[in-house]
Amino acid sequence: MTILEPTTMITDYLLGGLAAVLGMRLWRAGGASGETTVRLWGGSLLTTAVAAFLGGTSHGFAAMLGPTGQMILWKSTVWSIGLTSFQLLAATAHAAFSGAARRTIIGLAALQLVVFVAWMIRHDAFIWVIADYLPAVLAVLAVQFRLYLRHRAGAGWLVAGLLTTLVGAAIQASEFALHPSFNHNDLYHVIQMAATVMLYRGALLARDVTQPMP
Repeated sequence: MTILEPTTMITDYLLGGLAAVLGMRLWRAGGASGETTVRLWGGSLLTTAVAAFLGGTSHGFAAMLGPTGQMILWKSTVWSIGLTSFQLLAATAHAAFSGAARRTIIGLAALQLVVFVAWMIRHDAFIWVIADYLPAVLAVLAVQFRLYLRHRAGAGWLVAGLLTTLVGAAIQASEFALHPSFNHNDLYHVIQMAATVMLYRGALLARDVTQPMP
């Protein structure tokens, strides 16, 4: 059995394991407290974990999967990322908006998810994943920054985690590598692990609102 990219596979699996553990903690905490935003943040970490595990499997065992297996793995990975985007937007809608505004934001996020899933059935380019995920992260970052300025609990950690995610994505896109055996994907996974911890700490403190931001 040949593992094609062992370091990338291992760092992906480590990221997936961390996101799974912290995501489950948030999911349970949100269920116990009745805070939907906490549960949705937990869900976003769980779908991140799914994407990481699938990505690690692809990097490690792609040669053994065959074309059909690779296609199924890739589609499942990008759809997991799309579901992550939806949950980020829905969580922030619960944290910052109420009533019709909240329902509208969640409805638009759900529509975006449906369009993305349908589009990716016939498309494979990663640029479409970026086109779906990046605007969602930037929108969530903007709202969380406003919440931070209003001293909302957890918003500072969420801003830090989202900024760290963007830094990691930029490094990955630049293909900067610390070592031939530790490439840009590996570095991105390590940075994203730090971001995941920050997001967990912020999400644990997040609360639903009954009144929207002024």
